[in-house]
Amino acid sequence: MRPTTALSRVVVGVLAGALLVGCNAQGRSGSGAASLSEPAPTTLGAVAAPRLPALHGRVRPDVLVTGRLTGREVKAVSSLAPSAVAFRVGTLRIGTAAVHVASVDPATFRRFAAAGTAEATALWQAVAADQLVASHDVAARLHLALGRDVALRGTRSATVRLGGLATTGIPGTDLVVSTALGSRLGLTGMGVLLTAGKADPGTLAAKARKAVGDDGAVDLLALPASSPVAFLTGSRAAKAFGAFSYRYYPDGTIVPDARWVRQNIATERVPLLGAITCHRLMFPQLRGALSEVAAAGLG
Repeated sequence: MRPTTALSRVVVGVLAGALLVGCNAQGRSGSGAASLSEPAPTTLGAVAAPRLPALHGRVRPDVLVTGRLTGREVKAVSSLAPSAVAFRVGTLRIGTAAVHVASVDPATFRRFAAAGTAEATALWQAVAADQLVASHDVAARLHLALGRDVALRGTRSATVRLGGLATTGIPGTDLVVSTALGSRLGLTGMGVLLTAGKADPGTLAAKARKAVGDDGAVDLLALPASSPVAFLTGSRAAKAFGAFSYRYYPDGTIVPDARWVRQNIATERVPLLGAITCHRLMFPQLRGALSEVAAAGLG
């Protein structure tokens, strides 16, 4: 393929790298152990966190929408699904490394996290207390230690205590903080997680894409009902992955339809390999397979 400027779409995710690196080969949230530090006040001097309500069941995240969404777009997207949660996202720096951050209300957001993480009340209590929760991957890569202070830099800066490590199974973020802390750090992007319930996740993703247009990125976190098998051909493949036209050149290269590329080709981070570019439906399988390789110590 000839390179085109449309071939990459950087997804500013809401929660993957940090709490969210694990997905299994079926595109569902993977379970992951949460690690906690001993209780201590945060460097930001936050007041005592309110006690979180009990968790009443988990919600499977099927679609993730992120970007500089307006309040109207967030409301429109949230109304598409039986369950949805909105939060702020953005990019900060730890030293020279860029990290993707999700700023959430732990009381509502935890239902969308992976099994094992959602039930870890102490972990979400740390978030509510304005402490930082990071993914195992980013903590190892940046040498972050539980219970130690972490300096976060962006349009605003703060030093925050690392209160926990966890895996959410939702792609896109390296760190998770509270709504209040995210506001103090100046996060301006928005994210919405949706569940399709018994409906087709692919149809839900298409509706979300129509609702946000070019203002947001839409990621399908679960396989669409139209593609129950791993390998598709003919009309079934076109329905699942999207049909496109292309221009053929004498040297054998092709340039696919730019609109199809914008809607389907994305650049995201996966375990072990880092940033890769491929069809959006491939990421759940890649994350699942590579997470298993990493967990087995074969990285």
